[in-house]
Amino acid sequence: MSAQNGKVLDPDTVRKQGCFFENPEEYINFVKKYIDAGFAYIYVHSAAQDQITFFNNYGKAFLPALNT
Repeated sequence: MSAQNGKVLDPDTVRKQGCFFENPEEYINFVKKYIDAGFAYIYVHSAAQDQITFFNNYGKAFLPALNT
């Protein structure tokens, strides 16, 4: 990351501020906190090269769980 973009963050700081879980239940619980707090929009991003597969799986696995 270029210092021109602002302060360079260490990996622990990034981990604490984001949602980086391999366990789907942990991810769902993380996102539900924001839904319960009244957030209407939640930005979802994947660093995977295959974005179509990621969002297809996201729609099947996570959206139904978040709508409960």
